Parts: sequence; C-alpha cells; structure tokens
Amino acid sequence: MKSILLSILFFGVQCKRLDPMVIAEWEEGVLPHIDYCVNITNVDWDIAKNMFRNVHLPDESTFHCYMKCIFDRQLLLNSNQELDQDQMLEKIYGLTPDLSQLCVDESAGIEDICVRIYNITKCIVHDIADD
Repeated sequence: MKSILLSILFFGVQCKRLDPMVIAEWEEGVLPHIDYCVNITNVDWDIAKNMFRNVHLPDESTFHCYMKCIFDRQLLLNSNQELDQDQMLEKIYGLTPDLSQLCVDESAGIEDICVRIYNITKCIVHDIADD
C-alpha cells in the first residue's frame, strides 16, 4: 500500500509540464548564467540545465542558492536583496502581476533569501505548469 501511495505521489509530481514556448523563453534568460551559478553553488549542471524541461526544482540548500544566484544575475533583486517585481514581470515570460504578488506574498515570512527565492520560483513554475 505504501509503495502505491508513493507511486501516485511521484506520478502526480512528474505530470507537470511547461509549455514549450515558456521553456524556450525561460531557458534563454537563464542560459547565460548557468555555468557561473553552478560553479559557485555546486548544483548538478544537468539539473540546472533541465529544471524547466523536467519541472524539477530540488528542495536542497544548494539549489535554493542556485536560484538566488540566477535572480541576482538576471537583476531581479535590488541592492538591498529585495525583489524587483517590475523586473520580474519584464523578464519572466508568462508571469502576471497577480501571480507575482501571490508568490511574493506566500514567501514573505521566509528570512533566508535563498529559500525565499526558491519558494517564489517554485510557486511561479508550478502555477504556470500544466497538469
């Protein structure tokens, strides 16, 4: 019974998919920064390269900081390490003001900037992904 439940949960997570246009746009924005951010965070390069294709965002501290690095490099954070929602709306294809605000609000109480950025990213990806 336990293995059936785990299989159902695994299948449910793996069913999420992003539209090919979303993948192309997001990868284009991230690609120039992958090598730099992988090198400073020690995230597996294949996971970083394919995170949107596989809708796989590992809940690990190194990946949290990888996403923060990507946000830094895309200038989505200001000098005070606060999110620049105008820049997010301009640079994250498919992001709406309502979704941006929802994801930022859901992560507002998280003090660790890497974890906050990871949660915002996960919120955006999972909302835009299709089941």
